[in-house]
Amino acid sequence: MGVVCLAKRDDGEYQLFVALKLIGNGIHGAKFAKLFWRERQIPTVIGRAVRLHPAVVIFALLTGGATFGLLGIVLAVPVAATLRLVLIYVRAKLRDEDPFAPLTEDLAEATDSAPAMEPTGVRSGVRAQP
Repeated sequence: MGVVCLAKRDDGEYQLFVALKLIGNGIHGAKFAKLFWRERQIPTVIGRAVRLHPAVVIFALLTGGATFGLLGIVLAVPVAATLRLVLIYVRAKLRDEDPFAPLTEDLAEATDSAPAMEPTGVRSGVRAQP
């Protein structure tokens, strides 16, 4: 499976103990390599959903978790995505541009890929009588 080692840094500037997990190339090496590959994809998938870089997703999760614990982890990505929208708006306002143009393009792009749906309660070709 792997070996967990205790590492110590003591160079006078820092004194720190950490645990390192080393994965060997034995029987389970390929299995764990696939597991780590899948875990690496999680920030990418979340980042695509909210239009954030995977590094920003990881940073938001770590910062939220260190600051507010479990609640911070749960709210980190939505807060980061909201902050992205606020920064887009502020940047556009400072440049005297339409702040909703990039957001409208993103929305149009997202709705073009979604299947078309009829409004609830309306049947094709039939209008409700008043």
